[in-house]
Amino acid sequence: MSFRTTPLLAGREFGLVIDNVAQEHLDDETARACLRDLWARHGLLIFKGISTIAFQLDLSRVFGPLEPHTVRELRDGEYPELYRLKYDPDNDPWLYDVGGEVLGGFTPWHFDLAFVPLSNRGAMLRSVRLPGAGGKTGFIDGVEAYDRLPAALKAQVDDVEIVYQMDSTTRATPSRCVPRAVRSPCCARTRASARCSTGSSGTIRRWSFPPWCGTRKAGARCCTSRRCSRSISSGWRRRRATTCSGS
Repeated sequence: MSFRTTPLLAGREFGLVIDNVAQEHLDDETARACLRDLWARHGLLIFKGISTIAFQLDLSRVFGPLEPHTVRELRDGEYPELYRLKYDPDNDPWLYDVGGEVLGGFTPWHFDLAFVPLSNRGAMLRSVRLPGAGGKTGFIDGVEAYDRLPAALKAQVDDVEIVYQMDSTTRATPSRCVPRAVRSPCCARTRASARCSTGSSGTIRRWSFPPWCGTRKAGARCCTSRRCSRSISSGWRRRRATTCSGS
């Protein structure tokens, strides 16, 4: 039995839906090499029918050794290669104004673990408990975004080195040394008092959305492009591969 592939969006190379992946494929080196080639070519793979942690981990290992998350507290107790992403309104008072819509558990455009010496090649997300509404996840082809930058802006940022630092109290706060021209709109943040979903006094963080920013193995570059047409916004659907494993 072979697995099936379908372009995520017609006419775009970025993004591929893969169905019918089975354990027999993960045990076959030819099939494993094919999956790695598809990832390198399309950048984003969406696997259907990934229903167990064991299969998620085995599939993740096709693309390389798994790297536990740097923050030990985020690791799963039984499966240290996994970390769980969740939003609990009773314990997370932060709300986010995203284009006029108030959301909980929102994270702006980013790539994972930018603050470690050697970043992961990628990560695999699997939806475990679906939200009643919303839950969209966006992806941007950063290679395409960088290619679309004006030549003058490319020349300005090509030799710039970016130093990342993990700060658990803020999200996407730009350093003062980053020129405004290369800052993502998501970095422009203001605060306003509001009532949180818990009923207690809290803070709304306001974000522009969608910010034209993203990376896909384009090196340590901050890429922005208002002409970028390679963004994908996807809502979670049942049986669609939130635990996360990275390699």
